[in-house]
Amino acid sequence: MHQTPCWQAGSSNLLILSSEVHLWQLPLNQPHYQLAILEALLSPDEITRADHFAFPHLRAYYVASRGMLRQILGAYTNTTPTELTLVYTEHGKPYLPHSGICFNLSHSHELALLAITDGRAVGVDIEYLRPISDAEAVARQFFSAHEVEALLKISVPLQMRAFFNCWTRKEAYIKALGEGVSHSLQSFDVNLNPAEPACFLAFREDPRELRHWKILSLDIGSDYVCALVAERHDWQVRLFDINTSI
Repeated sequence: MHQTPCWQAGSSNLLILSSEVHLWQLPLNQPHYQLAILEALLSPDEITRADHFAFPHLRAYYVASRGMLRQILGAYTNTTPTELTLVYTEHGKPYLPHSGICFNLSHSHELALLAITDGRAVGVDIEYLRPISDAEAVARQFFSAHEVEALLKISVPLQMRAFFNCWTRKEAYIKALGEGVSHSLQSFDVNLNPAEPACFLAFREDPRELRHWKILSLDIGSDYVCALVAERHDWQVRLFDINTSI
């Protein structure tokens, strides 16, 4: 069971409350004229990264996601998108120095999600649903024993969605921590049954983490699975679509 989304329009001057997490839907398959506008917003470093992609459509998706990221962050900080300076942590997570705005970006196939908060650690992960031939082997490598057992009990028609439920929920938490792959995916448990709301089940290293993090799973269409994680439980999510904003 997922929260049903109701995407709304934003504005060119965005305000986020401390009790909110804003989640933006960013379609990556943009027309050529729009890509040119977005590419003009990128830094020289981002252009270099874009040029490293071997396939044109992957380059276009990167340009679209980074350009829209700059547009949205500029609207929250009242800054021209080209003047934004993004700095990277030792684990490669970008952030805005000297700003209370925290954000996390995830993309898969033709869609990206951008989570924004005011001073609250946040992580988001999205995955395009596709067959994984060795899903059980992947689960045994990265999921906890409890999660593997739960996955194998799910009926076959729902098993792939359950797999990606687990994957996105774990990745969103890791991204919220900002520690990358240095944090073990097997050190905590999430639920994965598509019929149940997303939740954390256990943190073996520090059980107090259960009270510190809130997780949501949103229904963004039959082709995608996503999860949103942020610090503490005193927040609500607001959903925005860039196609009707900025």
